[in-house]
Amino acid sequence: MSIAKALMKAMDNPYVSLADEGKSAGSMSTFVDTGSYVLNAVISGSLFGGIPSNKITMFAGEPSTGKTFFSLSIAKNFLETHPEALVFYFETEGAISKEMLEDRGIDSSRVAIAEVTTAEQFRNNAVQVIEEYLKTKEKDRTPVLFVLDSLGMLSTEKESADAAEGKNTRDMTRAQVLKSAFRTLTLKLSRADIPLIVVNHVYDAMDAYSPKVVGGGKGSQYAASTIVQLTKAKAVGADTGGGSADKSRTGAIISCTASKSRFTIEMSKVKTLLHHSSGLDKYFGLFQMAKDAEMIVKEGQRWRNTLTDELKWGKDIVNPKLAHQTFTQEFLEKLDVWVQENFKYGAVDSVDVEEFLEEDEVGGDE
Repeated sequence: MSIAKALMKAMDNPYVSLADEGKSAGSMSTFVDTGSYVLNAVISGSLFGGIPSNKITMFAGEPSTGKTFFSLSIAKNFLETHPEALVFYFETEGAISKEMLEDRGIDSSRVAIAEVTTAEQFRNNAVQVIEEYLKTKEKDRTPVLFVLDSLGMLSTEKESADAAEGKNTRDMTRAQVLKSAFRTLTLKLSRADIPLIVVNHVYDAMDAYSPKVVGGGKGSQYAASTIVQLTKAKAVGADTGGGSADKSRTGAIISCTASKSRFTIEMSKVKTLLHHSSGLDKYFGLFQMAKDAEMIVKEGQRWRNTLTDELKWGKDIVNPKLAHQTFTQEFLEKLDVWVQENFKYGAVDSVDVEEFLEEDEVGGDE
């Protein structure tokens, strides 16, 4: 037995291992596909990545930025990717129902909705599920995803007790309670290989450099491996590949900023499309990315695919029904090389994130 093994055996810790064995809770080898290539890129640094499979990912934004629908869209893709998977949806607002899930195309028989009102209740319920899950042999475990929607609506047991007694005093312990909850959960989620999506809100701050602050205290922000801040713009038919005369609302274009990331360059930005009916668009945003990578270049009023030399109208490239014809597996694999060079943490010294704010330049009509 090596000296390292002997020393580790002396520790009363079943989770100690050599780093090169890749058994630590911090080890990350898999990701959960979000259902959007560009969202995968801004979170994990790869078009084929997504949210880390054993860490906390937070989506934060103002009201009506699609935070809940982001989580539902990822849950849908997770269940479709893993036919035996389960989702535990910790719900604080009484807004999620069987009908809402099924309207979004989600199999409601594989979603457990746990209504929670306090941070302590959420922590205890989540820990109970994790402990029971860890009792199952690893080879028999089905993939599990946790969603907390939303962090901002969680109260504390003290706040609930004060309300019952008619007290109006502010609960000064809430930040500490939330910090304790996430401190307890972070390592347990990692050991169980369970991802947690946290839906959160932002609020205005008296700071010219950081006008929007993520709510919930520092504890949740420290615990999250990734925080994606969402801002919204309306999307009409013409914005999503439809005709220029189509002014009907089809969804929302969401700007996604990685304000904290352990995998990608912080403050990297992409734009996604959230359909009202079908959730996140898989291909939206790739056109801008491919232009930045010079894999699609403008020639006259059309665009040339540098991989195939094919010329197309811009609207045919961004059209959700036709996008797959341009963004083939071969094209995506080559584009992913550029994505990793420009998004992944440590891959480059800096990145001009302003270019990701540019409007999609469709151009040209037949």
